[in-house]
Amino acid sequence: MKFLIYLSIFFILQSCQVDIERKFQINEYERSNSSPENVSPDVYKVLYENDDYIILEATFEPGQGDNLHTHADMFYYVIQGSMMQITSEDGEVFTAELKSGDFQNQKSTTHQVTNIGSTTARIIAIEEK
Repeated sequence: MKFLIYLSIFFILQSCQVDIERKFQINEYERSNSSPENVSPDVYKVLYENDDYIILEATFEPGQGDNLHTHADMFYYVIQGSMMQITSEDGEVFTAELKSGDFQNQKSTTHQVTNIGSTTARIIAIEEK
């Protein structure tokens, strides 16, 4: 009889452990303080998110920049293009002309972006968590 009680307690504890592990996995996907929507909410709007992805809309008015931020691996689509200046984490500066309809995969990166063009830039980014 004691054996059955111990066996039951063992299975109850095992099931509790699974629930605890699931909670840790969910917390693993929380966005960091350096995520674009957290450091530049005036530029980045969250359109949708789940446990695996977040979809962001970025709107840069001419002359507007964001704060230094970090992206995970992502895919982006340019709704409306402009000339952009990108400054990497180590201070390297380069320019890129984003054209309407462009799309690209991008590996994780930390950078700061400024719209140096004369038109508003609008971009949709689908970022892994």
